Amino acid sequence: MKRLNILIPGPLKFDFVKKGIKEYEKRISGFAECVIKAPKVKKKKDILKEEEKVLKAHMETRFYSIVLDHRGKSFSSSEEFAKYFENVLRNYPGINFIIGGSEGLSENLKKEANSIVSLSPLVFNHELALLVLLEVIYRSFCIINKHPYHR
Repeated sequence: MKRLNILIPGPLKFDFVKKGIKEYEKRISGFAECVIKAPKVKKKKDILKEEEKVLKAHMETRFYSIVLDHRGKSFSSSEEFAKYFENVLRNYPGINFIIGGSEGLSENLKKEANSIVSLSPLVFNHELALLVLLEVIYRSFCIINKHPYHR
């Protein structure tokens, strides 16, 4: 079974996000192992460097790494993203999805990623971006497996 490793600076604060995570983890579990890691990041002067260090410590080095950024590659449809997602999963044992905190992500993390993807040209709070990502992942699995959910 493939593994999705979703990394986000923690801790997660919103209860509705925590509930949403549980729901999508349950839905996605039929298709892949989904591990969400929200390690606590200490507030420091150079928060981007600190988040980079903490998030990199939780990345799987053999996985394909996708950084989420509103300026990244965008997709014109859920079907187009699902095709991209399926292609990555076919060629790698798993995917690291990396979501930045309120300041975004370090340039170094972006350079080291295999790809930078945009969920929207709008900027979301990182916890909301996590929920949107989980929805996109679940919808992609449904499209790939011809499950009627995505319609």
